[in-house]
Amino acid sequence: MKSVTIAASISAAALLLGACTAPAGDTAPADGSAPAGTLPADEAPADPEGDDSPAGEMDEDTAIGDAADPTAALEGLALADTEAGYTLLPQSSPFGIEEQVEFEFAVLGPDGVPVDADRVADGEFTVTLVSHDLEELRRATADTGQDADVWVAAVDLRYEGTWRAVVDGTVDGVDRVLLGTDVTVGAGSSLAVPSFDEERRLFDDGSYQVELSGRPQSDAPQPVTVTVFEEGTAIDHGGELAVVGFLADADDAAAQRAAVLPEVATIGSDGTAEVLLPAMPAGRWLLFVDADLAGDTHRFELVVTSS
Repeated sequence: MKSVTIAASISAAALLLGACTAPAGDTAPADGSAPAGTLPADEAPADPEGDDSPAGEMDEDTAIGDAADPTAALEGLALADTEAGYTLLPQSSPFGIEEQVEFEFAVLGPDGVPVDADRVADGEFTVTLVSHDLEELRRATADTGQDADVWVAAVDLRYEGTWRAVVDGTVDGVDRVLLGTDVTVGAGSSLAVPSFDEERRLFDDGSYQVELSGRPQSDAPQPVTVTVFEEGTAIDHGGELAVVGFLADADDAAAQRAAVLPEVATIGSDGTAEVLLPAMPAGRWLLFVDADLAGDTHRFELVVTSS
C-alpha cells in the first residue's frame, strides 16, 4: 500500500473526543485581511460547478439514525478493534513521552491466526495516530519485526495525552482491514467534543491551494474531486495525495471516533484527483489532504458536511 509521509505536528485533527481549539483560518485578523488558510474572495478559484449540493440532499441536522441503512454507514470506519473477523491487539500502552517510540501490534485473522507480512499488500500496514485534543497527527508504515507476527511502526509521540490509533491494510488481496484503538502517552487525557460551525472547502498553505468539490453521503460511497492550485491556477504537474478524515460531530453515539482513510489518489495533469469517500455518518468531518508536490509534502485542512 502506498502512503504519504506526514510532517510531525499539526494544529487540529478531528475525533469525536477532544477539546476544539479553532482551526487555522477560522478567525479573521483584526486588520480585516483574509484569515490564514483561506484565499480572499477575489482570489479564490471559482467552483466550476457552482452549488455542488446533490439533489434530494438531507438536512445537515439529520441524525445518522435517519439514514437508509445506518449500520452500513458505520462499516469500515475504524470504530472498534474487531471488525469482519479481524482483531487488533496492541502490544504496548501506555507510552512514555519520547521522541521516537515503537507502536507494536498484532492482527488476528478470522481463523485466529496472526496476519504476517506475506498476507498484506506491499508487506505493510499504515498506522495513523491522532491525539484526542486535536493538536497532533502522525502517519507511518508498520513492518514486521524480529517476530513475524508482530508489526512495528516508529512514531514520534512527544505529546502527552490519549491518542486514537487506526491500522489500515489489505489482507490476502481481498479484505480491507481498518481497525482502531486508543493508546495513552504519559497520563493520557479525555476532553470535550470538538465542533466546527462552518464548512471549509478551500485551504491555502501559503504555497498551494486545495479545493474540494462534491459532498460525502451517509448512506453510500461518494466520489469527490480535489483540485490543487498554485497562485490561483490549477497545477499542470502530477503527484499523489492522501486523505485522512475524522468525524467532528454526530447525532449518534455509535459514530464516536469514526475515521476514513481512502486510498492514495493520483493528481492528473489538470490538477485534479478523484477520491472515493466511503459512506460517512451525518455530521461535520475534518479532512486532511496531504499532497506530494514538487518533492515536498503539503498539508491542507478542509471541513465538509456529510448528509
